Amino acid sequence: MKYPFKEGDHYFTIDGNTIVESVWDDVSEELYETDTLYFVTLIEALNYYKYKKALSFMVKAMSFVESRKPSARRTEMIEDFQKFNPLPNLSRL
Repeated sequence: MKYPFKEGDHYFTIDGNTIVESVWDDVSEELYETDTLYFVTLIEALNYYKYKKALSFMVKAMSFVESRKPSARRTEMIEDFQKFNPLPNLSRL
């Protein structure tokens, strides 16, 4: 099986509300799951964690808005949310 890291590499995972730093070893290989997200840097893990938390909050807020009495402002907010994209465009030179 091909693993994302070599022995001795530091990596990060997210477990609930905790970012876990680990060092890749034989135990990591035993615990390896393809559906777990592994991050090379703490910054990557932090950014992903913040993104998922913000997205979850926005979805809950929009569910609340959608449950309110219809109005032009409510409709506009729902349309804006549906067009919202939190990911930037990337350009490589």
